[in-house]
Amino acid sequence: MDIPRITDRIIEISLIALLVFTPLARGTVQVWAVSVAHFITLVMLTAYLVRIIFDAQFRWVRTPLDLPLIALFVLAVISSFSSIEVYASLHALMKLANHIILYFIIVNTIRQRDRVRRVAYTIAIVGSFLALFGMIKYLAEISPPWWDYDVKCNGVVATFGNRNHLAGYVEMAIPITIGLLIAARKGWAKALFAFALFSLCIALTLSLSRGGWMSGIFALSFMFIIYLLRSKRKYRGMMVTAVAVTTVVVLTILASTPVIERLETLTRGQDLLSSQARTAVCARTIDLIRDHPFLGTGPGTFPTAFTPYRPAGVNARFLRTHNDYLHFVSETGILTAGIILWLMIATFWTGIRKIMAANSRLTLGITLGSLSSIVAITGHSVVDFNLHIMANAILFTVLAGLLMAVIPPPK
Repeated sequence: MDIPRITDRIIEISLIALLVFTPLARGTVQVWAVSVAHFITLVMLTAYLVRIIFDAQFRWVRTPLDLPLIALFVLAVISSFSSIEVYASLHALMKLANHIILYFIIVNTIRQRDRVRRVAYTIAIVGSFLALFGMIKYLAEISPPWWDYDVKCNGVVATFGNRNHLAGYVEMAIPITIGLLIAARKGWAKALFAFALFSLCIALTLSLSRGGWMSGIFALSFMFIIYLLRSKRKYRGMMVTAVAVTTVVVLTILASTPVIERLETLTRGQDLLSSQARTAVCARTIDLIRDHPFLGTGPGTFPTAFTPYRPAGVNARFLRTHNDYLHFVSETGILTAGIILWLMIATFWTGIRKIMAANSRLTLGITLGSLSSIVAITGHSVVDFNLHIMANAILFTVLAGLLMAVIPPPK
């Protein structure tokens, strides 16, 4: 019995199941859904440990993210000892451990070209389904009971409860789909990925998420520039065509009335109260950081810790601030900012080097797509809390794993 092969298969199937389940389970924000995600990761971890035991040739794959991820987890554990709410910190530590374990499993097991393709295909397929389902739900006003939130949505939300969180997912799916388009050789595959890209762009536009729009445009611009710097002339036409089609789609959809109205809120007062509230919450979060600078208030404690810092006249209970970075630093201290910067530098430096040295279209497409997806979500996180939505955080982790995975050259 080939134990390593069986365990690798279990890991791959579990990873695909995780990528499918988390967005469909309303973004995996409810306790039951988070528990299922933890269970799937536990299955992967068990299979991985069995593989290590029975594989005499096992070698740990080192990546530039190993040390900063370990440092981040150690800091979170230390911060938990001074937490103002121990149970919340324990729950947050479990989520962090889930993502770190998932990352290490991916870079150590998803290394064959076919496995990399299947994982990337899953992301593109799930993203396309969310895009098409969201548009049907929004334009036809059809809402299946499971995804009916009894809330009037002003944009496409699909299975998520918030348009910004769908935008966060879609803006990560778009670059990896373009990467698959770059890697595709057969005409039917190119047509399918082009259709998927078309659907994703429309969904992102109709999400009416301004943060999603700006992050998506920035990521596509980044992707286009890096590709032109790297690629041979014979491949540039494909990228130019993909960007041109994407631009036409976006501009066409931007001409629709709901999108025009949403754009007008950038200069008019329709969303002024919301914008002012977000700014005020971020400002008060900085005050919270000043009062707990070194170890923060403990992972997962923001809802409790922020209560005394609420802006004057605001009685709502804030679960998160609309800035992932301020949120993380407020809970685990200012050293977290340094670790986040370390992670960003290591990710972009490694990604750019890998793109420039890519020896196959698959490696180029997956690496460029993953890095551009990470660019999109890290930009969006400045004005939202997408990385606190588990479906988006799982996708972010998988993309980081694909970026750092060693993809063998074609035989």
